[in-house]
Amino acid sequence: TGVQTCALPICAARNETEAAQFVVTPAAALHGFSVSAAELTGPGGATLPANTLEILQVRYVPIAQKTDRKGMVAPWPDPLPPIDAPLDLAAAQNHPFWVRAHVPADATPGRYEGGIVLHADGYEATIGVVLEVYGFTLPDKMTLQTAFGFNGGSVCHYQNISDPAQQRAVIDKYYQSMADHHITPYNPAPN
Repeated sequence: TGVQTCALPICAARNETEAAQFVVTPAAALHGFSVSAAELTGPGGATLPANTLEILQVRYVPIAQKTDRKGMVAPWPDPLPPIDAPLDLAAAQNHPFWVRAHVPADATPGRYEGGIVLHADGYEATIGVVLEVYGFTLPDKMTLQTAFGFNGGSVCHYQNISDPAQQRAVIDKYYQSMADHHITPYNPAPN
């Protein structure tokens, strides 16, 4: 009840990953909240499986000290962990979720429609998704160089990680995410 939604628009080429975000702001607390994607149906009956859409929770990092003059002391949205278990959502608070659309290289171009189902104890809603797949395919190998500043030592300091094995695991996750999204750091050697 009281659900206000419109279709979540996403546009991407074949073999591209593109993201969008939606926010749940429940009037009353939601217990046992889960979210799942449905199959997408496109031109001429073409379909994309439900796992084309990856749904992640937006988490916040507590910032206790400004890092520069534009910074602020406040919770800062940054990590995007997978949703491994039902959640409890507090009332009258924004709960953002990140949606990644992984478009297969062989997808038929055109408009696909589907939905994201939100479910909790005594609550169910569906958010429509419209995925526009362009008629060209991105290559598997990146052909454009990017420049992205990354310092693994700063990441470990910021996240207060001192164990060398944990540091390596966290830095590896950053590098894997950059590789998955065709981002090249200035210096790919660990700091």
